[in-house]
Amino acid sequence: MLPIQQFSHAFSSAEEFSAVVGSTAWELDFRQLSRGQGTLPARLIQGASCQWLNVQTSALIHQRALPPQGHVTIGITNNPEAEARFGAHDVQWNELCLFDPVAGLDCISTEGFGAYTLSFPEQHLRKIATNLALPCPGDTPAKVAFQSTRPKDIARLRALLAEFDKVMFTGNDIQRSNALADAESDLPVLLLQTWGGGEQTTPAAGNNRRRALNRALDYIEAHPHAVIGVEQLCEAAACSISTLERAFGEHLGISPKRYLVAIRLSAVRRQLLDPGQAQTIGDIAADWGFWHMSKFAQDYRRMFGEKPSDTRSNAGLTRLRAAAP
Repeated sequence: MLPIQQFSHAFSSAEEFSAVVGSTAWELDFRQLSRGQGTLPARLIQGASCQWLNVQTSALIHQRALPPQGHVTIGITNNPEAEARFGAHDVQWNELCLFDPVAGLDCISTEGFGAYTLSFPEQHLRKIATNLALPCPGDTPAKVAFQSTRPKDIARLRALLAEFDKVMFTGNDIQRSNALADAESDLPVLLLQTWGGGEQTTPAAGNNRRRALNRALDYIEAHPHAVIGVEQLCEAAACSISTLERAFGEHLGISPKRYLVAIRLSAVRRQLLDPGQAQTIGDIAADWGFWHMSKFAQDYRRMFGEKPSDTRSNAGLTRLRAAAP
């Protein structure tokens, strides 16, 4: 039987998901932006020449990730009612998304968003593409490329993924080994055929608000521990408050002020989820600009549906549960 690495777990937040899956071949930084306790069910399956990750979200998430290096990684949405936006581009139901191995992905996904990501060693996929006389997605020069496909082709690909996914988590060892063998032979062929039968989508050009948003996000990223005000952010983005408010609302679905608080709370949560973290909760909160502890605790509970001490108490348990066969 083929060796199989897999896990299935319903994470309590985007940060918890990042802490566990980020220890695999993926580098993840998922941040919850909307309030309330939710779940992020995820399934990861890895074989010798194929890896797929299936995630579902129940919150507004800022997704940033680097896919496995040396691989071609394709994203496929699996919920037509939810949205994902890469910059100014709204991902369409019949599109495949190619992730750049250096730039990775940076997108905003709404509540209910779900997707598969498929990763294949580039040389392996390129060899199959050559044998089939089909284009290899790895030849696409764009950092993040979108391929509009024929509806019947991508529907067949989704159906095959769902079938494999079900067997891998409900079948016995022999069934799972056989399913993985079929997946490693059938999935790259079907993916290449689906990609080759489509045409590249040209993302919408960014406007002034999008450029202002990018400058604001770059400034926030460059000053991770700073307590930044909205007026300071407007100065860094070279725009008015009204422009910044519209830019955040259009592209992130959240106000600048709420975003600034959300990412600092997210940073605190990531540290609290680290079982090796020795700092006190108060010290961690202070490092991220929270000085009023009772208000911090209130904001944290409103954001994640639990107290900071509950997060710390559960640190490490998720990794054990997710790693269990």
